Amino acid sequence: MSRAEYKTILRGYRIVFDAAEAQRAVLAIWGRFSLSAHCTALALDAEVEHKPDMALFQSLRCPPAVLGMLYTLHGAQFGGGVIQRNLLQVLPDEAHHYFSMGTQPALWRDLTATLDRDCQTKAAREQVIMGATTVFQTLAETCAPDTTSEND
Repeated sequence: MSRAEYKTILRGYRIVFDAAEAQRAVLAIWGRFSLSAHCTALALDAEVEHKPDMALFQSLRCPPAVLGMLYTLHGAQFGGGVIQRNLLQVLPDEAHHYFSMGTQPALWRDLTATLDRDCQTKAAREQVIMGATTVFQTLAETCAPDTTSEND
């Protein structure tokens, strides 16, 4: 991975995490699953100023959809340790705050237990899936390399 590729991924993650946390905060739900620590770490790594794009997750308004969003973003930490080891080898001089965060087993257990308890209906499960799918699609879009300069 090149420095430019790493910075592109960090910028994409920062855009997504900041927008997701802003949406969670606006709705004032699931405070115990806040992404604020992730947002802080990504701000340190990405070194790019921006305001959260509130439109990214505006469609996620009900608690199960937001829970699906949070499940996906907290779940992203599970690969962080593997990625961190690789980053230390290929980009040792870059900031690695986000990928070195590690997982929080107690928070993850609480999150999955909340999903099991609060999302038992088919409609709730569909909203969880919609929230997760929206995150994956948004991450794919925001982390895509900028190819406009290559085509000029």
